[in-house]
Amino acid sequence: MKLTRPRRRSGFNMVELLVVIAVIAVLVSLILPAIHRAKRRARKTNCTSNLKQWAVMWNVFTSDNDGNFSTGRSSGFPRGEWVWALSSAYMEKPSLLKCPEATWRRARNRNEEVRLRPDMQESAYAYYGGPSTCYSYPANPEIEPTPGTFWSSSYGLNSWAYNVEGTLQGRLPEFHWRTLDIGWETSEVPLFADAMWRGGGPDTILPDKFEPPTVHGEWTGVGSESKHFSIKRHGNGINILFFDGSIRSTKKPIDVYSFKWHNRYDTDAWKTNLSQFPDWMK
Repeated sequence: MKLTRPRRRSGFNMVELLVVIAVIAVLVSLILPAIHRAKRRARKTNCTSNLKQWAVMWNVFTSDNDGNFSTGRSSGFPRGEWVWALSSAYMEKPSLLKCPEATWRRARNRNEEVRLRPDMQESAYAYYGGPSTCYSYPANPEIEPTPGTFWSSSYGLNSWAYNVEGTLQGRLPEFHWRTLDIGWETSEVPLFADAMWRGGGPDTILPDKFEPPTVHGEWTGVGSESKHFSIKRHGNGINILFFDGSIRSTKKPIDVYSFKWHNRYDTDAWKTNLSQFPDWMK
């Protein structure tokens, strides 16, 4: 009698295949969020590196100008005058203008932030940025003479730093820092930070410069200066370069109201006006 060996089954049956697919799906659901978090941490670290290089550039600039910042008046857009004043310093590495978390542009005529690729026509974009998008500014004609050329950035200057001549955009000259050597607790004075506009001068005296945003990424005009920094870009906050060269991250948007933006800024004003701040900022 001839004996026959039982056939070996090859491959998977349907039930086994479904089990394998389910296991893979579970693994992917666990791994992808971890990868996403790792990428965000890497972009935050890169942003910190950018700000360290800006600290060097600001030190060099002020050293070359008798210790002073620029006047804020060498261009037609005072809050962003720094982008022309320092253009020779960053043009060798223009990527320093953009936080790695905010390199795309914001769609125009939209209340909420809608991100667009940075290779579209300028007319498709809003001129201002958002929590994860850039704003635009006219290119320095000494470097780019072609009319109508725009560059973009996602950092902003504390506009109270300028060495002003007279009142500038409602900011009184005696409130300005003017120089890096301010004789104050420099670790509490913001110089340069993640922002949705070219710069800003938060103030506790003029209401429009103190007013917090009602929703995340709200744009109500260039004069709403605290809103430019009151965003969530890295986790729940932003990265800030301070006058002493240190870089720290805020833990929540309301934190930007606790720093010494100008020499008479009331760092406790937000505590007595806490009801003005929406819950998402706290």
